[in-house]
Amino acid sequence: MHRAFVTERLVVLPVVICIALLEFGSVSIRSEDLEMLLPFVVDETLLLECSALVSSQGDSVHVRWADLADSFQTLLRDESLRELIDEVSEEGYLALTDIEAAGLTASFDLQSLEIAVQVPPRLLRTRSVRMSGRTVHDASIPTVSPSEVSGFFNVRMLAANQVGSGQADGLQSPTFSFEQMFNVRNWVLELGETLDTAGKASLGRQYGRVIRDVPSKRVRYSMGDLRVAAASFQDSVPFLWFGLERENRLQPFHQPRPRAHSELFIEKESEVEIFVNGDRVRRMRLTPGPYRIEDLQLTAGSTEVEMVVTDEYGVEKRIDLSFAFDQALLATDESDYYLGFGWKPKSGNLDDGYSWNEPVLSGFYRWG
Repeated sequence: MHRAFVTERLVVLPVVICIALLEFGSVSIRSEDLEMLLPFVVDETLLLECSALVSSQGDSVHVRWADLADSFQTLLRDESLRELIDEVSEEGYLALTDIEAAGLTASFDLQSLEIAVQVPPRLLRTRSVRMSGRTVHDASIPTVSPSEVSGFFNVRMLAANQVGSGQADGLQSPTFSFEQMFNVRNWVLELGETLDTAGKASLGRQYGRVIRDVPSKRVRYSMGDLRVAAASFQDSVPFLWFGLERENRLQPFHQPRPRAHSELFIEKESEVEIFVNGDRVRRMRLTPGPYRIEDLQLTAGSTEVEMVVTDEYGVEKRIDLSFAFDQALLATDESDYYLGFGWKPKSGNLDDGYSWNEPVLSGFYRWG
C-alpha cells in the first residue's frame, strides 16, 4: 500500500478488514482495492457470494463475472445479459456502474459489506409455469429408463353358461388365455397362447414376438406376430412382421399432443387463479415479471380458459381465452410413424400358416 493511503484511511481501512475477516475469512489487498467475498443480494433475496474488488472508500466496486454468470443467465433476458457480458473487463470483472447502465439498480453498503441489486420486472427472463407441476425456468422433461429385468405372466379364463338353446345347455368348458412377457435390458419376448378344454384339450398360439426398445428415442423395433399399427383409413390386421415404429408410451412424461399456452405479465406480486371450462385447476402466487403458462389441459372441441389476477391491493384483472383442439393433432416438430414388411396369415388361426406368396409393405408418417 502507498503511505498516503495508510495515513488517510487509518481508521476506516482496519475496520473494513476486520469485519471482512470475521464475516468472510477471505480478504487480500490489491494496490488500493480490497478483494473480498461479499454477499450478492437480488430483489432482497441472497443469491450467492461473489468475489469483488472494493475501493478504499467503497465508491468503486467490481464483481467477478464468473461468479455471477450462471445465475444471471437464468435470471435475465438475453438482451440484458448480452449488455452485461459486453462490459466485462479483460480481467473478468464487472463494475456496479455497468450493471446500472444495463437498467438494473445496484448498490454497495460499506457498513454491511453487501451488494444489493434490484431487477425491473421487464428485464427478467420469462419463467414457465407448467400446470402439471412447479414453476421452472427450464421446462425440461425427465427421461425414464425402465428396469433392466422385468416381466409378467397373466392367466385369463372365459366360461359361459348357456341356457335356452335346447342343446348342451349349462356351464360350457372354459377357455384359458396365457400372456407372458420377459424383458432383459430392453430386449423383450412376448408370448400368447389359448387353451380350449372343450373335447380334446388343445393349446393354440396367439402370438409370439421379439421387441427391441430404445426408450430415450421412443423407438421400437419388432419381429414376429404383430398387429400392424394403422392410421386414418388403414386396417389393423395381424401379420408375421418386421416393424419400426414410434412408441410414445416408452416415455410417459413426454407429451406428443399439442398443449395450449399463454403469456402473462405480472406487474405487482399477485395471486393467479386459472379456470378451464369453469373449473379452477390452479391457484398460485407469482412475483413480478413475465410468465408463460404452459400445459393447459384441453378437451376435444372448444375449451374456455379464464385467468384471474388479483394484486396485493385487491385489484382484479380477468383474461379470457378460447382454444380449439383435436386429439389427433401432434405438437410442433413431433412425429409419428410406422414402417413394416411381412406376410398375412392364411386365416384367423395363426397355426394355419402364412401366405408366403403375398408379401405386404405397410406404413405411415405424420409430422406436427
